[in-house]
Amino acid sequence: MEFGQDDLYAPAQSETDHDETDPLSYPMKPSFVVLTLCYTGLIFLGAITPSDAKTAAGLLPDIQPQVANLLHTPAYGLLAWLWIVSLRSFGMVRSQAIRVAVTMATCCGIVTELAQVFVPGRYPSVEDVFFDIAGIAMFTGCYLMVSASRLNHLLMTRVSQ
Repeated sequence: MEFGQDDLYAPAQSETDHDETDPLSYPMKPSFVVLTLCYTGLIFLGAITPSDAKTAAGLLPDIQPQVANLLHTPAYGLLAWLWIVSLRSFGMVRSQAIRVAVTMATCCGIVTELAQVFVPGRYPSVEDVFFDIAGIAMFTGCYLMVSASRLNHLLMTRVSQ
C-alpha cells in the first residue's frame, strides 16, 4: 500500500481519536483556537494603538525602532505556528493548514501595516511586512522540520519492532 505525504498526515477522525501515523495531529481543542484568535487580535490592537499611548500607558518600554522592527519576526512567526496548529486541530490536512495559515498570517501583516495609515504617530512600512514574512517562513520551516523529525522517529520505531 502506497502512501503520499498527505496520507501520512491524515487528520484525526474525532475529538478522542488520535491518528498514530501523524505525530502532529491534535484532537480539536477550542481553547487553543480561542488563544490563536486572541493573539491575532492582540497583534492588530498593537498595530493600531498610537506608539505614544503604548509608551505612556506602560504597555511597552521605549524601544528603538530598529529593535521594534525585529520583533515582527517572532511575533508573526508565532502567529503562523498558532494558526497551523489550530487548523490541524480541526482536522485540516497538514499541507492545506500550512497554506491557509501562511496566507492568514501574511494577510494579517499586510492589513496591520495598512491600518497604520489611519493611526496618529504610526506609518506603514514595507520593511515590516518583510520581517513578518521572514518570521512566518522561519516558524513554518521549524514546524515542518519538527514534523518530519517526529514522523521519522515514529517510522523508525515501528520498523525496529
